[in-house]
Parts: sequence; structure tokens; C-alpha cells
Amino acid sequence: MSKRHPGASQVAGDVQNPPTFKSTRSSNTNSDTTTAPVTVDVTGQRELSDRIKDSTASGGERRVFRRERELIEALRRAQREEARALEHQRELLEKLRAANAREAAAEREQIESLRKAQQEEAKDLSRQREELQTEKTKLQKKWEEIQQEKEELLFSTEQPDS
Repeated sequence: MSKRHPGASQVAGDVQNPPTFKSTRSSNTNSDTTTAPVTVDVTGQRELSDRIKDSTASGGERRVFRRERELIEALRRAQREEARALEHQRELLEKLRAANAREAAAEREQIESLRKAQQEEAKDLSRQREELQTEKTKLQKKWEEIQQEKEELLFSTEQPDS
């Protein structure tokens, strides 16, 4: 019946299949009368209590019925406790799922933020590369102009003034 309350299975079995007892109330007759086996379900407990009160059962039978009632009540308490424990587990599981969802959302947000930062950095590096390429082109032109002037100066100094 329950993995957490293995004793509850035994209690339930005892309640559903109680032993048969011989009645001692008819001691003046030659034959003993037996009471029919009584099966008790949780919903029929009041009916059983009424039968116990109305009957002229012996003290032993009354003790057995009282014990059965105590066992049924213990089983009900165990079932209520198990239901509370299951509800608590459900609540904890729901909280865990919510926390995991928040954590996943925060991770997605962080990843998106990092991706945007990388894109901005890539744009910045591309812009810097273009600027450097432009500067390089200007410097090459300047170098070529200086080389040209140098050659012109050398050429003009080599030629005699005629």
C-alpha cells in the first residue's frame, strides 16, 4: 500500500480481513455460535461503531473492535501525513522548476548580452582596421612623393649646370 509506511499495509490487511471469533454469550446452549467475519472499510466505521454499541458482544470482541478502530484511525493519520508530505514535495518541485526557469532566463540574457558585446567589439575592430588601412594608404602615398622628390633632387644634382 505504501512504501513509506510498510506497517500500514499490515494494518489495512487486518482491517479488511479480521479474524472470526466465537461468541461466549450463549454459554447455556450446547453449540457455540460464531459471528460472521466483519470487513471494515474506512467509510463504514460509523456503521460498525453503531453495531458494536447495539450488539451484546463480549469484552474480547469489543477490545478487538476497539483495536480495529484504533488501527483504522492510525491508518487515516498515516494517509493524511503522507498526503501532506506529497503536497509539500509538489510545492518544493514547483519552486525548483520556477528557480530553474529564472536561472535559465538569466543565462539566456547573459548570453545575449555577451553576444551583443562581441558584435560591438567586432564592429569597433573593423572600423579601426579601416582607419589603419586608410592611414597606411596615406603614408604610402607620402612615401612615394618623398621618393619622387628624392629622385628629382638626385637627378638635378647630377646634371651640370650648363
